[in-house]
Amino acid sequence: MEIRKIMENLDRIKTRKSVTEDSKGIARSVKNIDDVLEVMSADEPSDIIADILHWADANNKDMNDLMRRGTVYYQNELDALGDDVSDHDTHANPGQIPD
Repeated sequence: MEIRKIMENLDRIKTRKSVTEDSKGIARSVKNIDDVLEVMSADEPSDIIADILHWADANNKDMNDLMRRGTVYYQNELDALGDDVSDHDTHANPGQIPD
């Protein structure tokens, strides 16, 4: 899935009129990243991803496994929202880094 599509869907989630508990959690996740980007004086989440890669190396963690598990968590959160995000394509390549 393209990052652009993920961001569009997150924008849709943030602006929904009836906010469910699951979408509140997703909105908090987006706000957390916005806050981290501000503290880092970074423009893009790719800066955070690079830091996570450095952290994974320093802590002997398998980045592919972290991405796979993160993708599963992400998909579970979207699935909990139901039809509002049914056009997601994360089942096609779970764990694969999107374009």
